[in-house]
Formats: sequence, structure tokens, C-alpha cells
Amino acid sequence: MSERKRFEHLPNCTLTWNRARSLHLDDNFRARISGHVYAQPLYWHAPGSSSGTLFVATEDNVVHAIDAVSGKESWQRSLGKPVPRPCVIVETYKCLQIKISGVSA
Repeated sequence: MSERKRFEHLPNCTLTWNRARSLHLDDNFRARISGHVYAQPLYWHAPGSSSGTLFVATEDNVVHAIDAVSGKESWQRSLGKPVPRPCVIVETYKCLQIKISGVSA
């Protein structure tokens, strides 16, 4: 399957390797998250709003809503005590054990 065919269902496929090289960290983005984050944040842009929102879930079972431009926290909610899961073996250069719990477990 061609790369073009593989991603044609996505709304905007303009990120290329050349464009990715020009990306940089934004020094004005100051998000503060409590706990470890192992899952990808969810980005949402409400119709009519000037900025998007990042929803970030932590291993401590806390979900943060963060302004996608400034990093300022809009709200956070605790989903209760995290439930631990068995270790997950991740094979890279060395074998690591990660104990996952909470929302992403």
C-alpha cells in the first residue's frame, strides 16, 4: 500500500520529514502535569474557539485539560485511585519493565 493511500483518510497530511525538521519547542508553552504520562494527549478544537485543548491522562488517574497554545490548565479531575496492572516488558536496547496503572493501563 502506498504512503499516500495509507493516510488519505486523514484530514490534513501535510506533515513531511522536511517540515518536521523545522519544528521547535515553544518556550511560552508552560504546561504542568502531575504524574507520569504514557498515553498520547488528545487534541480538541471547539467550533468558534480561538485555541484548542489538550486532554492529558496520567498514571495517577488524573485528567488535565490544558490550553493548547499557552499550556495553562483549564481544569483537572481525579478518576479515583489507580488500579495497578502487571509489568509490561518493553524490548529496546535493554529489557525494561514498566509498571502501568491508572487510565492508560
